Amino acid sequence: MERAEREAELRRWNIPEAQIQQALGDISSDEFQIYPENWQTFDVFWRVKHQWHIVAGFSGIYYQGLNYSAIESVLRLLKIQETEEIFNGLQIMEAAAKKVLNS
Repeated sequence: MERAEREAELRRWNIPEAQIQQALGDISSDEFQIYPENWQTFDVFWRVKHQWHIVAGFSGIYYQGLNYSAIESVLRLLKIQETEEIFNGLQIMEAAAKKVLNS
């Protein structure tokens, strides 16, 4: 959805101007927000950011996915108990990252 479309949609819902501007924001900004309940998942993702299975070929590099053994090691080293919840979050982040990395 283009910026103009998003803005029009927000206006249809009578959202206050200040909130519209905040919602649209500067999408090229390097700043972002991480909700507290997602912080641990992001921390683990950041720690394994170089642990990708990569295939190189004539058409370039393809990121297949994260090395799950590396994830397991990081979870164990950090003594994280909620491994299933963190792993599910990592898979969501992995899928989103693959779309960007392989585009």
